[in-house]
Amino acid sequence: MVKIKEMPIKEKYAKVCDAIKQDSFTAGYIEKNLDKQAWAEYQEECRKVARPVPEDAADKEKYEIAYGNWISSGGIAFDFIRKRMGEEGLQRYIRADVEEIKRTNAGPALFFLKLVKLVSPGMAFTMMARQMAYKLQWITDYSVPELSHTRVVMEIPHCKVLDYPGGEGSCLIGCQKIYEIWLAEQFRLEMKTRRKGYSCTFSIAPIK
Repeated sequence: MVKIKEMPIKEKYAKVCDAIKQDSFTAGYIEKNLDKQAWAEYQEECRKVARPVPEDAADKEKYEIAYGNWISSGGIAFDFIRKRMGEEGLQRYIRADVEEIKRTNAGPALFFLKLVKLVSPGMAFTMMARQMAYKLQWITDYSVPELSHTRVVMEIPHCKVLDYPGGEGSCLIGCQKIYEIWLAEQFRLEMKTRRKGYSCTFSIAPIK
């Protein structure tokens, strides 16, 4: 088993807050592709399920509440777009979301990683795999049984995403579609998932 530094709960909460801010893209997409009325209805659906985060709460409580809000709003977004725009409209949203993720992840770090990849592809993959193994901890708990210069494997005994309303859509569309396309297109990485109930094993490897 590969030992990965544990992410502090304060950092997990900050990551959730960042994810919620990035989801403002979805509201903008709905307004642009439908109308202001649809935008207002989507915002209202999200407000109905959102729980306020007490300012004086412990970081653990803040994280749990914010996380639930994030997952729920994601499920609402997928259902809302599918109902209003159909399956074809949902696929267009997935493509737009991938492009947004690619845009937000472009920068000096990506440029440096590409430079390292030119010199040593294996070293570049190992660097990125270790970063991912650390940075994804805010989404759910997992172990890392394998991490080499050609593949990383993460085992999730019970995915936190599926504990909340909207989790199924976030799993099938967010994790298994949007993230898979993003990794392939921006990093030339192949992501494979094998889910069984609430557990999941996923692997990431360079595309040959």
